[in-house]
Amino acid sequence: MSGSKRVLIIDNLFPPQRVGNVRTVKFVKYLPFYGWEPQVLTISMGGIEEIDSSVALEVSGEVKVHRAFYPNPFASVKRWKERLGHRVSPEEGEGRGSGAGSTPNPAIKALFPLKRGIGYGLYLVRRYLLIPEELILWLPFAVLKGARICRGEGIDLIFSTAPFFVNHLVALALKTMTGLPWVADYRNLWVDNPTRGHRTPLHRAVEERLDRRVIECSDKIVVIAEQMKEFLLNRYPSLKPEDVTCIGNGYDPSDFDFTPPAPERDRFLISYTGAIYDGYPTAQFLTAVGELVRGDPEMREKLRVAFYGAVTEAERDKMEGIIDGYGMRDIVSFGGVIPRREALMQAAASNALLLMFGGRGANIETVIPGKLYDYIAAGKPVIAVVPEGAAAELVRRGNCGVVVDPDDTRGIKKAILRLYRSRGSEDQ
Repeated sequence: MSGSKRVLIIDNLFPPQRVGNVRTVKFVKYLPFYGWEPQVLTISMGGIEEIDSSVALEVSGEVKVHRAFYPNPFASVKRWKERLGHRVSPEEGEGRGSGAGSTPNPAIKALFPLKRGIGYGLYLVRRYLLIPEELILWLPFAVLKGARICRGEGIDLIFSTAPFFVNHLVALALKTMTGLPWVADYRNLWVDNPTRGHRTPLHRAVEERLDRRVIECSDKIVVIAEQMKEFLLNRYPSLKPEDVTCIGNGYDPSDFDFTPPAPERDRFLISYTGAIYDGYPTAQFLTAVGELVRGDPEMREKLRVAFYGAVTEAERDKMEGIIDGYGMRDIVSFGGVIPRREALMQAAASNALLLMFGGRGANIETVIPGKLYDYIAAGKPVIAVVPEGAAAELVRRGNCGVVVDPDDTRGIKKAILRLYRSRGSEDQ
């Protein structure tokens, strides 16, 4: 890579950290083709909470990955909590998709309330004490390491990506110290993100000021959707259209270098791969499924729904209440968090893929989950239970599925039924 310009990419989410969006990995992989030598500043291995070895760094071993110390107290506590986790055996969990494992002994079971209490304590600390997020503990170490990298490696450009917005604060400090040009990549809006609520007025005031500093001090801003660009231009009059560039997410065909398993002919499988947070329209979707299978014995026999990914406790309780209400333990399964490659294979083996997210506030039209691009690459129809906006527009423009309003349970039923019948006619 002699003669290339050097860019320092600041991203705490980098392999082997488990990542939902591999945007940075792909930047690192393909930037050398455009004359840029990427170097990465990320967190120390000890600060990683979840490891996914399947998210490989698909670039030459010459790429330098610098890891700054991250005193993450949540990582070790999270691993301890997971060791106390209850994973039932396949026989015990039949119909629940709990995965392999064994039932813990009574002594371990007795610690479950402690596990829940510690989890709630961590939630309070993260939510109220650390602004804008727990990654703020990494800031001083990242800045010191980044300054040494900029001086010692001949860096020409700083590039930071968020969310996590502390990445931008690290870049802001390095920009101030070195005077190097800086590009800030917004995969989500910060203070105006409709899916990221503010905890108190104080939190909002602090984050608004920080966000404004990032906007004003960065040399260029990158966003993932035209709707985000339009919003930023309206919110910050000092910004010019040429200051903001839209580089959408996408998919890498090399991620699908496997032979997709053929869907089972006697099943119609709808899969969701990704995290589920409070406020997602899971209740509407599962209610639609319940009403369909309750009135159609054939669909009850053939329809299956699989969720893969982390689910908040509140959403899991709500979902299981609906599942039990309609007697769907044999229909709906929870597979838990799985490696990214397995998630791609699961998508390829499905008949249809569920896309959903919550929120009705301002700027909801700017949200576009990265998993949508993987769904498109999988080539299976998408049931997009999303509000109008960038995600809905992409599904329609690409003719890759059906869009339904999150509150329209009847519309969700029609969408599922339409795809189910379409698949049935193809089999004949």
